[in-house]
This record gives sequence, C-alpha cells and structure tokens, in this order.
Amino acid sequence: TWLTELIVRLETTHMIYARAEVHVDAAGTRLIARLWGEPIDRARHQMDHEVKAATRHALKVEPAGPGWFAQVLVDV
Repeated sequence: TWLTELIVRLETTHMIYARAEVHVDAAGTRLIARLWGEPIDRARHQMDHEVKAATRHALKVEPAGPGWFAQVLVDV
C-alpha cells in the first residue's frame, strides 16, 4: 500500500514527510502523490517509536472542506 511505501522510504532514505498532495485517477485504480519533506535531523525530529506497519483498524477517510481527512493507526 501507499502508506507501507512511506514507511519503507522513511527507513531506507531517512526522509520525513510533512505534506502530501494525493490524487486518484478517474478509474480509481492508481494513486498519484507528490511529497514534501526533509532528511531526518535527530536534533529537530524526535523519533520516539519506529513505525512497523500501517493498519486498517480505525481507518477513517471523509470529506473535509475542499479536500479530504484521513486518519490511520500504525503499529509501533
């Protein structure tokens, strides 16, 4: 999944992402995302727990103003 890819990128590239623009194609089969972030700086970014996986437990996706709101729980 897309969230799993973000977790893998965090671990392999040591980048942390603060903003994303996400679009789904007209067929609803492809997700296209643009990410903004920066390299992890341990002096500025407090990393208390390692994220192991994204789950669907308590997943919430709903319209919010002109965009969408998503809530995801992760396993640590």
